[in-house]
Amino acid sequence: MATGRAWGATTGIARRSRRCAPAVILRDISERRAAEAEVRRLNEDLNQRLSAGVDLVAHLAASLDPSEVLARLLVRVSAAVKADEGVLLRVDDRGGLSVAGRHAAEGAGNDQLGVLLHRQPLIRRAISERMPVVGGGLDLGPPAEGEQAPMSGVLHTAVLPLAVDGRVSAVLVLTRHRDDPFTAGDTEMLLLIGNVATVALRNAQLFDEAQQASITKSEFLRMAAHELRTPAGVLRGYLSMLRDGTLGSSPPGWERPLEVVDAKAGELTGLIDDLLLAASMEGGTVPVRPEVFDLREAVGAALGRAEGRATLLGARIESDLAADPVLVEADSEHIGRILDNLVNNALTYSAGEPWLRLSVAEAPPRVAVDDHGVGVDPEQAERIFERFYRVNDPALGYPPGTGLGLYISRDLAGLAGGTLALEHSRPGEGSRFVLTLRAPARTPVEVARPAPVPAGRRRGGR
Repeated sequence: MATGRAWGATTGIARRSRRCAPAVILRDISERRAAEAEVRRLNEDLNQRLSAGVDLVAHLAASLDPSEVLARLLVRVSAAVKADEGVLLRVDDRGGLSVAGRHAAEGAGNDQLGVLLHRQPLIRRAISERMPVVGGGLDLGPPAEGEQAPMSGVLHTAVLPLAVDGRVSAVLVLTRHRDDPFTAGDTEMLLLIGNVATVALRNAQLFDEAQQASITKSEFLRMAAHELRTPAGVLRGYLSMLRDGTLGSSPPGWERPLEVVDAKAGELTGLIDDLLLAASMEGGTVPVRPEVFDLREAVGAALGRAEGRATLLGARIESDLAADPVLVEADSEHIGRILDNLVNNALTYSAGEPWLRLSVAEAPPRVAVDDHGVGVDPEQAERIFERFYRVNDPALGYPPGTGLGLYISRDLAGLAGGTLALEHSRPGEGSRFVLTLRAPARTPVEVARPAPVPAGRRRGGR
């Protein structure tokens, strides 16, 4: 009997197990499907956050103005977490808050709102912890008489502090007027955005500091150059009077020393002019007087100005001018200065007997300056156009200069709507610089004939 009862109980359990098995299987399938759906949702959320982060990086990187970066950030963050309103607060050195921007906002004025938000525990907590914080509404108190309530109807708040170099410099306050609390996913999105925004803001601040430092340096150079110009002019004036006998006959043997001093005073004047012009370029105040002229004339004049130095150096200069006029529209003085710089560099940076050739061509109008000088390393091909950058070669004995010639020349070419580039160069073999300009919109009826092209020791020159 005991055996029969055991067999009956076992049979009952088996029957119940058979009846429960489909339910267990269905429950397992349902749980598996729910887990798969949750994984898909999490992946979609992650993809959305990553996509938003990438888009934000590209959007913020488009500007290096700190104010513009913060303004763009406010709009993008408000959209990313579906906030109804966003307020950007700047934090001063004493911890005070001031409103720097608002998105889709109405109500109290910026000055008043900054003071009111400074009292909010949620905002003070976010600044203290330097982490995103979410919470409920804001208690900003009743509005002043005749004014609209500041940020009225706020039900949920998220605060994102932005810390740069260990200090919170800005705070984003995001609010919702609907009963839809900010979630953990929103907090993660804010944390991601905060990391991206901190880097972008830091880069913008570094750029702004560099610009301010550059402006300060340029202003100092401009003032120094102005102060030097007057005594340099007086010095050259007295040297001229000493040389021409206005102050009486010079003692025997003074002619050569006076000639050297006068030449050095001329170099000093050139350096001062370079400093003043560079400062004017930095401030965007360089006057431009465009006119139509034959580029061949400008090249001939530049070679004429270099003739004396070329002769002293025993240089060989060749020229290859187009048969027909090559008309350009630019400031002729600026183009003359560019050509002077290119020719003088070719004469200066030659280890042996200098050789250079100037070629003029059209379509588009351009001048090529070739030399057999020391050349330029590929790593320095663009740096030579930077302000104050110089190629110091011990074999040349460190020639004098400021490192402004090519910097000024490229900027002047840009003002003329043209370009100046190092087309190719090989160390020890020479370089080729090309100045490209624009042709005039209309061709004038009369064009002057090209000036004669002098050259120092034009052996085999054309």
